[in-house]
Amino acid sequence: MPAQTAGLVDSGLSIAGSMGGLGAIRTSQLATFPKFRLPNEILTGRCKSFNSTPLKLNNISSRNRLVPNLKAKGPHSVFRRNSLSGKVTHYETFRPHTNPFDPKPWESIKRLDNSGRGDISHFNKVLKVEVFEPHVHDPHALGGVRPADYWEIPK
Repeated sequence: MPAQTAGLVDSGLSIAGSMGGLGAIRTSQLATFPKFRLPNEILTGRCKSFNSTPLKLNNISSRNRLVPNLKAKGPHSVFRRNSLSGKVTHYETFRPHTNPFDPKPWESIKRLDNSGRGDISHFNKVLKVEVFEPHVHDPHALGGVRPADYWEIPK
């Protein structure tokens, strides 16, 4: 084998070796299979044949979560008021996290939902009942949701 050929074979093996087996498989797939790409109309939701909403990137939950106060030194509560009446509609109580493996500094102890509407509910999967507002999301309650006690509802 001439020296040039041996050098080419050696460099080819080192490239394939650096890519690993997966790189060699991907290279062979690109060479043997045709590329398939969805049209942009389908991805953006502008296609007439599909009745769908546009694809949302970086989808943030529509639920307005209460955020703990990062400057707090110990257990604390944060709340949200109704902009018209000024009454507290939601509150959540936090304490310093007890799990050392969880990177979040705060954990929720309980959350109250009381928007004033009687038709909003959460389903308790364990008890198999709808729990209407005012209700409390309590990790210690059976099923995680329970009706609010009288003393838990803000005046």
